[in-house]
Amino acid sequence: MATLRPRIRAVPLRPVLLFLLVPLIYSVSRLHPWSPEKGVCLPPPTAPKRPDHLVLGPAAGQGRHDRLQCHGLKALNNIGISSDRNYSGEHISFVTVFTTYGSVPDGDGKVPSDTVTVGNHSYSKIERSMAILNTFTNFIKVSMPRSNVIILTDPDSKFSVNQGSATLMPIEGNYSRGNLMLQRIKSYIAFLEQKLVEFDRVEGFNHFVLTDSDIAVVDDLGHIFKKYPHCHLALTFRNNKGQPLNSGFVAIRGTRDGITNGILQTSP
Repeated sequence: MATLRPRIRAVPLRPVLLFLLVPLIYSVSRLHPWSPEKGVCLPPPTAPKRPDHLVLGPAAGQGRHDRLQCHGLKALNNIGISSDRNYSGEHISFVTVFTTYGSVPDGDGKVPSDTVTVGNHSYSKIERSMAILNTFTNFIKVSMPRSNVIILTDPDSKFSVNQGSATLMPIEGNYSRGNLMLQRIKSYIAFLEQKLVEFDRVEGFNHFVLTDSDIAVVDDLGHIFKKYPHCHLALTFRNNKGQPLNSGFVAIRGTRDGITNGILQTSP
């Protein structure tokens, strides 16, 4: 007697293959940049808009007794002018790294082709960078007139600063665009090593603030060193798990131990 077998329902092959190939097609499309075929007029994909406003919220380390926090909007609304009354008495040198690319020597008559238009005025990229650098030094001259500004730069870089506002210090290295972030750290280390060698030959000492050149100093930062006399090194934290330390602002006490710890902590 023949037994009845249950019918096996056939699964359509085409939907299964499509289901398996969709992740592969998506991953391959992410590897190749968007480029429309010749003759096809399609709009490029829209990039996500970056925020253009301040986001006020909890900061990294907020509430800890050993971390300073910025409060209010003083830098935006009410920039105070420094005076002898709020001078902390601490001598500080601001140290930054700056270089130019494709510099044109003054007076050769060449017109830069990489112009940038801001409002009704056009500037070359070098002129725009120099404007930012001069703004950086001008803020320090107003807020901390007793401080020095030291600019670490490529010996082959051709630019000048207003006499008395800053000191240029050439340091050998690879200042190419792709290596600039790493070279900045190496230039800082070379500078601190030189200060460590000179330490015994210099009377007294001054503190160092390693910083980016696109910031505005709106108050006397000497209070940091005066309020925390046992602090050798001050770092800035940010809400980023991958890069919790921001190398854009590092304060180093000008003692032998402070400079030594600064060299160790800034080493890549």
